[in-house]
Amino acid sequence: MTQLRVAIWLCNHLLGEAVKRLIADEFPGRPVFNCADCGEVAEVNPNLLMTDFKTLSLESFKPLHKLKIKILLIETACMDTVITEELYSLIGMGIAGILPCKCTIQQLKRAVNSVISGELWLNRRRLSDVITRIRFDQLDPRPVLTKSEKRIVQMICRGFRNKEIMETLNISEQAVKSHLSRIYKKIGVCDRLQLAIYAHKHWPNYLDET
Repeated sequence: MTQLRVAIWLCNHLLGEAVKRLIADEFPGRPVFNCADCGEVAEVNPNLLMTDFKTLSLESFKPLHKLKIKILLIETACMDTVITEELYSLIGMGIAGILPCKCTIQQLKRAVNSVISGELWLNRRRLSDVITRIRFDQLDPRPVLTKSEKRIVQMICRGFRNKEIMETLNISEQAVKSHLSRIYKKIGVCDRLQLAIYAHKHWPNYLDET
């Protein structure tokens, strides 16, 4: 797994301390910081930020965009009242996963590993909702993909993880990563979610092919 450096920035500092201890227990030896504001997060310069919707929607979060930090959003009770479109508009801020309120410790550990490895931690229903709500208009819609690359794009859009792609196509994990790297470069995106959104908008016809 990529070297893990975690910043925790939650609206409740005491909860942040609890999450910090949990992460430290599950990932011993990895640096974990409980931050109180945007400046502290920037100073820590993590590759993973664990935060909640209330904190993420703060205006003060904007300076962190350029750091390209992976974000794992912790679902809280306040999200029940959030307008769906408002939540999904935050995907562009770097959200790579959402932990549900009933998340277990094992699910948390898998989520962290997945996000740090460049995968998404979104259930397939939520991923489908995201794709249909967000429009990715800035890119050239006509890059040429190979047959294998198109198949991988199809699976990404259906929420497949790297292990599932490996098993389905009978290729190695490194081969999956190499394919994804080439696809990202051709299209001009930087992660799986942007790829799925792009494909849904520009390639709706072949995404349904089997």
